[in-house]
Amino acid sequence: MPHVKFAIEELLEEERPMLVNVNFPQNPQGVLWTHQSVRSYNGQIMEGEDPRGRKHFWFGAVPLTDTEEGSDRWAVEHNYVSMTPLRLDLTEEKWLQQLRKVEVAFGR
Repeated sequence: MPHVKFAIEELLEEERPMLVNVNFPQNPQGVLWTHQSVRSYNGQIMEGEDPRGRKHFWFGAVPLTDTEEGSDRWAVEHNYVSMTPLRLDLTEEKWLQQLRKVEVAFGR
C-alpha cells in the first residue's frame, strides 16, 4: 500500500495543515490535493417497512449537479487519493460580527 505510506509521510512533513481529510479509492493511481465537494441534492423522504412490519423513513438524495473537478469526490471517483486541508473553526465571521451588533435582553 504505497499510497497509504505516501499520505502519512506527506502529512508528517513540517509546514502542512494540521487537519486533513484523506479518502482512499479502491485502486488508487495517484494522490491529489483537493477541495471539499459541495453539491446540491434533490431529496426525497422514502417510506419503508422493517422485518417486524414497523414503518420507517429514510432520506434518498439525487445530486442536482455534476462532481466538480478538483474536489475530493471527483478525485476518488477518478481513482486518486484525495487529501483536503480543513480548518477547525467553521464560524461565519461576517455574520457573527453583524449578529453581535444586536442586543437581546430578557426581563425578569
